[in-house]
Amino acid sequence: MKKNFYFWILCFSIFALAFVSYKAIFFNFFCGDDYIHVAWLHRVLTHPDLIWKNFYATWLDDACSLYYRPLISISMVFDYLLWRGNGLGFHITNFLFLILTGFVVFFLVWELEEINQNANSGCAQQLSNLSWPFFASGLFILYPLHPETISWITGRVDAIAAFYYFASLWCYIRWRRTDTRIWALGALVGMTLSLLSKEMAITLPLSFLLYDLLFLHNRQKRNIWEILVSECPFWILLVLYFVVRRLALGTFIGGYDSTLSLQSDLGQYASKWLHGLVMMAEPINSAIIKPSNFLCRIWTIGIVASIALAACKLITSRTYWKTAIFLVFLFLLCLLPVYKIFDISSDLQSSRYAYFATVPLCILLTIGLSSLTTSVSSRTQSIFNVLKFLLGITLLFEASILLSKNNSAWSVAGHQANAIKHSLDQILSTNDIRPVFLFGAPDNYKGAYIYRNALVGMLSKPEMTPLPRTQIINLAMVPFSSIKDLIEQYPQSIRVYHWNDYSNSFAQVKTPRMLFPKPQTLMPHQNPNRMGGSRIAHPDPSIKPLLWNRPSSYSNVSGFPQETKPSLPKDYLLIHGALRKALNYDQGATITWQWSKNDELSMDSSSENQIIHINPDKILRWSTDFIALEISAKDKLSNLSELKAADLHFSNNLCTDQDIQSTVTAFNGNEVLIFPLRNNPEWTFGNKLDHLDITLPPVGTLTLRAMHFISADQVMPKLQLPAGNSLLKNGYVNIGRQKNASLMLRADANAINGAKALVMEITRANQAFEKANVPNSNSILLLKQITFTSALCKVNLKPSDFPKPGMYQIRFVAYDQQNNQVGMPSDSLTIVVE
Repeated sequence: MKKNFYFWILCFSIFALAFVSYKAIFFNFFCGDDYIHVAWLHRVLTHPDLIWKNFYATWLDDACSLYYRPLISISMVFDYLLWRGNGLGFHITNFLFLILTGFVVFFLVWELEEINQNANSGCAQQLSNLSWPFFASGLFILYPLHPETISWITGRVDAIAAFYYFASLWCYIRWRRTDTRIWALGALVGMTLSLLSKEMAITLPLSFLLYDLLFLHNRQKRNIWEILVSECPFWILLVLYFVVRRLALGTFIGGYDSTLSLQSDLGQYASKWLHGLVMMAEPINSAIIKPSNFLCRIWTIGIVASIALAACKLITSRTYWKTAIFLVFLFLLCLLPVYKIFDISSDLQSSRYAYFATVPLCILLTIGLSSLTTSVSSRTQSIFNVLKFLLGITLLFEASILLSKNNSAWSVAGHQANAIKHSLDQILSTNDIRPVFLFGAPDNYKGAYIYRNALVGMLSKPEMTPLPRTQIINLAMVPFSSIKDLIEQYPQSIRVYHWNDYSNSFAQVKTPRMLFPKPQTLMPHQNPNRMGGSRIAHPDPSIKPLLWNRPSSYSNVSGFPQETKPSLPKDYLLIHGALRKALNYDQGATITWQWSKNDELSMDSSSENQIIHINPDKILRWSTDFIALEISAKDKLSNLSELKAADLHFSNNLCTDQDIQSTVTAFNGNEVLIFPLRNNPEWTFGNKLDHLDITLPPVGTLTLRAMHFISADQVMPKLQLPAGNSLLKNGYVNIGRQKNASLMLRADANAINGAKALVMEITRANQAFEKANVPNSNSILLLKQITFTSALCKVNLKPSDFPKPGMYQIRFVAYDQQNNQVGMPSDSLTIVVE
């Protein structure tokens, strides 16, 4: 009786620790995708048929997301009926499913422990049988990897599906051990509910088969055929699920791209998996807690000690070998459905994909804490048991501390989401109905989702009443470069807002009111007639003159009538003076810099990064879409490929520090290191640059021959759409369902030096190019490529050109006669196929 009392005290302590660790998020309401669900739930009140539509159509009737999860929507409906727009009730539901899954883990481990001890249920009340279930379930409830699943309301997909998954597995084991059919029925019901919650449950029949092969086959002397026959109901249920899924979604696979192929090469894929497994073992948000922190070290010591105890347990007690094998394979089965997307970042983004797998992981980590005894004759054994118990308690307390810290990000994210919604209310409170473009709002706070996919729900009922008349476009979801030219053509027809972290609100930024001629290449020349331009004198006679090919007239400058062409400022032609006047540099201990007679900058570094500071004054950021460096290299480099690690950093009034990675391409017949800035609204709309630096990796001797500030029409195909398109209004264009629906596009690369052909690239459904205006390094993302044997082409896209409804991106890339890519890819155009 006394032992039972202590046991319940410990259970209550686990619950209290979990509540304290999650209490900060109970009142932070909604984040990210939560707003989409709230908008759908509001519509359900007047259209209850939407609930049942989830059973025979895509989840939330979203054609771009081929998921079949009707049970999740039903759970949301119950919460909304009870709590309406109060997020507290939704968070309580998530938390309760975590606790319920912890109970299931307790009983599941209890069964495994009894199998290992060959004990009947009568001895299950002994402390020796309860230690392993207690620590396994406690560690699962407090595991620091779970905030994304529990603290994020949309994360309940995994929380609910996992509860039914492991409840089904527990019922199945009970059925096999007791031969009572009610447990078999429970396993079928649990599997059905898990399948209706998330696709992860498709591995349940395999876990049943694994258990039977390891335990039932030898103990009850049943042959394989007899085992398979008894499992038939579960396999039939799985087949029926895929049939229903095919009828509802139009595909057996579903997901975002409806394919089984990998989304990266094998090297990247293996690297992501390895990093994800490491993050599972050390679930520490590095954006909150530094790896050198004392808490991280204590956790690592606890995990290593647990693994060591587990190894000792398996060495000294062979009866646990089969259980360990079962748990390892169960761990792999839990990760199998997410094999394509398993990638946990250092700030724990996407950690929900590992939620299922943490159940067998926690059971394995605590297997060394099993069979604790208090009445033993050996004093050494008693001390060892006490140390194991203290290790288990320490591990639980450490987990709760890390969990609380990881949850702090979600608490802040909720407040940030509310601030964004409040700022939107202020923007829409005016009578101005011009389209609004938003950028700079935080996508996440240290891994906790804030703005991602939230805007649509924030602008819908019940969050926004009445509905706004103004179209609002989120530049985080639409390539800014694709609408930049339209903004230039119609600067007074739109409004642009940037998120201000200091005021915690959107602030309006100026749109371009004066358009300057496009900048040409800025580089030193000794021959003043080389470009046919005019010589620009400089006060310092040691500085070589800068030549700039000034246009003879402004007749080609769009947007201004002839009589109102703006005059250029006198110092516009001296943006940087000569090349050496444009640059400053860090003179490090191992870096030497020299100017040659040809006004070229040579630098040498074998161990330190080389930093070039560019004078940022008066750079026309709107017209500068790319910055390119002509560099020749010696020693370690035969080409520029090793310089792809170069970075450009800038800061202005809109951002404290932006990092732009480089790529290598051909420009004017030369191979250059180029930094794409066209898709960066912070660069374009910022007022004055505070600093502009380029960091080159330590690769030996380099010579900087020239620096180019390039406009888009010099290096990338120009994409033209028909008049009256919806790009400026929506940020994307539609190809509708009506008969003869199509989209006419025109691509022109004649302005690119050497361009002789064009290739149109189309991504897979609901995929996007890795980077805008940068050559694609991941061909797996591409649906197809279409070649045109001219630098000018027209194409008429129809719904039949796409395999299924969804969101696609297309762009054009120019090639020369030798089939080498020249310049940069065109702007990416987002197309929605209905």
